[in-house]
Amino acid sequence: EGGLLRGIGGPIRANQVGEGLSSTYGMFYAWGEGGVVVDNVDGAIEENYAMSELANGAVFYGHEGGVVLRNIGGSLRSNWAPFGLMYSAEGDFVIEDVRGS
Repeated sequence: EGGLLRGIGGPIRANQVGEGLSSTYGMFYAWGEGGVVVDNVDGAIEENYAMSELANGAVFYGHEGGVVLRNIGGSLRSNWAPFGLMYSAEGDFVIEDVRGS
């Protein structure tokens, strides 16, 4: 029902989906009520690119359940996607404790 990334020991940096790759909605996505939760990353989330064949998509796409970014050890900069860093059709966005620019 959802997606969880927890305890990442370094940055989430320079990932790319789209441009002919099999991306549907973005880099990390969950369709159900659980949404996407990213918790305890020891670095930045930056320079990620997410494009889908449907000309939509986001780096973190929690369709029904929203997106939570918590305890991020660096910046949230230079991410690109048509729907931005985070997208949800029905859920909320939560950003807590980001230690970067």
